[in-house]
Amino acid sequence: MISRESIADSAIRFHTREFNIAREYVQHMFLMYLYKKKKADQLLFKGGTALRIVFESPRFSEDLDFSSFGLNAGEIEEFFLSTLSDLERFGLSIQLHEKSHETSGGYYGEAKFTIYEHPISLEVNVNAKSGERVLGEFKLIHGNFAPNYGLQILPQTTLVQEKIQALLTRHKPRDFYDLYFMLRTHLVSPDQRALLHEVLPLVESTQIDFRQELEVFLPLDHQAVIRDFKRSLLLEIQRNTATGLSKNQ
Repeated sequence: MISRESIADSAIRFHTREFNIAREYVQHMFLMYLYKKKKADQLLFKGGTALRIVFESPRFSEDLDFSSFGLNAGEIEEFFLSTLSDLERFGLSIQLHEKSHETSGGYYGEAKFTIYEHPISLEVNVNAKSGERVLGEFKLIHGNFAPNYGLQILPQTTLVQEKIQALLTRHKPRDFYDLYFMLRTHLVSPDQRALLHEVLPLVESTQIDFRQELEVFLPLDHQAVIRDFKRSLLLEIQRNTATGLSKNQ
């Protein structure tokens, strides 16, 4: 298991809190053991944590999100429980949370860990898809806290599309930041930029205190971005569309 010293050193290196490092360590270990399993390639990693782990977003993230193709809830739960068993054998103490269950859209699993004095909650959300199976994209992860390992992600264009739709649907601060990151790193395709015309009025009208909501998830050297994040995001949208900033901004 990762040492206290490694957590402290990594927190200094990544300019963040030790809690973020401890949580990301658990995420890496879960993914590493999960994708060693047969048929795990039918679970395609996605969401904000995928942006962090695969595409190196500065934003630390909380949940592990997947789309599954051809797996029922029982099979997904077996992946979840057997991966937790692997982690216990590895040396992590785990308490399975009673909220783990089948959902209308797939499966939700939650487990509690303690990494030294840090209480860590690992939440896994799986969206079970029907119809033709989508093939994932293989990515090799050079883990900061674990040996290198491979995983399967939702195809990049689909992953980005879902993140933009999530922003339009639920308006969470992390979704606004993830859009900013995807625009800055050119993950948004030219075809997907048409959706920015729908995003623009949402950004203009939001009253979210982004600094309060996001500062815990971002390293210290990125705090300047969220001091006036609304304007930063509007400028980034402007660069990626012909819309321009609203005259009201």
